[in-house]
Amino acid sequence: MTVTNPARPTANARLAAHTVFDPEFRELRRLLRGGGRPDAHDFEAAIGLLLHVCGFSVAQYGSSGPFRDGPDLVAVCGARPIVLAVECTLREIDSKSKLLKLYHRWQQLAEAMPTHQVVAAVFTPLPHAEIAAHERERAQQLGIAVASAEIIERLRDLAVDRVADAGGVLEQLRFEAS
Repeated sequence: MTVTNPARPTANARLAAHTVFDPEFRELRRLLRGGGRPDAHDFEAAIGLLLHVCGFSVAQYGSSGPFRDGPDLVAVCGARPIVLAVECTLREIDSKSKLLKLYHRWQQLAEAMPTHQVVAAVFTPLPHAEIAAHERERAQQLGIAVASAEIIERLRDLAVDRVADAGGVLEQLRFEAS
């Protein structure tokens, strides 16, 4: 069964390249769910790949080494002045004060890039209902979007339907924030 929609040809070279290696999006779907043996690095890589397919250039910063104090990912849209500061987590979204750290990183990026719309988001494979209400409220207070399993699935579906772009990503992140 082919998951990509062949009736919708794509000019998205990123998507076309991905479908060569994962034509039915099975592996990406598995990794986005935190499937198998949950691995934070695999989930982070999968979110980076999803954002890449949606039109962002993605750099990993927060994993280790000299950039470990940065956000997990910084995603820059080449076609529009949009930048995402992204934190990825398999568990509680505010574990070890993740939200406050992301807030500060987001503010630093926004200050350094005044001509760009800089958005902070935390991605988790947890369903919305499993994210503690106080953590969702804390994220909302800080202006951080929470991309739960449902939002991640919608973004993946947009990519599969070949209509994913930075605007669609922002729209989904705003949906979750409301």
